[in-house]
Amino acid sequence: MGIVEPRPQQRIVLVAEFLAAVLFIAMLAMPAFAAYSVPKFGDVGKDHEYYRAIMGLREARAVDGYPNNTFRPEENVWRAQFAKMLVTAVGMTDKRGNEARENMIAQFDDLGSDDPASLYPHEYVAIVADRGVALGVAPGKFAPYTGITRAQMVTMAVRAAHVMYPTAMKDPPDNFYSPLGSFSDTHAENMRVAEWNGLLDGLVGFGASWSPWVPASRGEVAQILWNMHRKAKG
Repeated sequence: MGIVEPRPQQRIVLVAEFLAAVLFIAMLAMPAFAAYSVPKFGDVGKDHEYYRAIMGLREARAVDGYPNNTFRPEENVWRAQFAKMLVTAVGMTDKRGNEARENMIAQFDDLGSDDPASLYPHEYVAIVADRGVALGVAPGKFAPYTGITRAQMVTMAVRAAHVMYPTAMKDPPDNFYSPLGSFSDTHAENMRVAEWNGLLDGLVGFGASWSPWVPASRGEVAQILWNMHRKAKG
């Protein structure tokens, strides 16, 4: 039996189906960017290494930018700022289930006057302290306007994750080693737990040469909080 040539109409249909298949495959190969219903930050383009984390948190109303619609991802984060970002991102409450509200008491004497029109920083710090997520830098001292180090950021994130979704946090096996090694009695184990549980995924440059003692940037904070946000969603 000879080969039956398709009719012109059939050729058109076959060509259309072929082109649709090619387009679909090409779309799969392209980097996918989520469609966000909130405005993009003027200084965080789609090519920024923390774009997905920053925009994902903004979509979830977990982070704010500055009045000129910038996020300033390279800027350092104060310890007080991180307390607010952490509480907001994971929906942390105090031990009694109360969300941040005026007149919560933080047992630190270096927070300054409490503005009754704002929950920042006192009430956010009060929640992380009440939950044991932040212990301060010395008795009665929180150092709210000091840049939070990467090590401090990770330790607070791990403590918060254990508080908010303990069943999702797994202990790493004994033979799992962090590339940073035993750099600190306080923070090294938290770093190992964070890495094992995916809280450090996407951090630019993380590895043996990544210093845990330098101040954390807003972009790095956003990435860790986004990882926590996704873990909470399962």
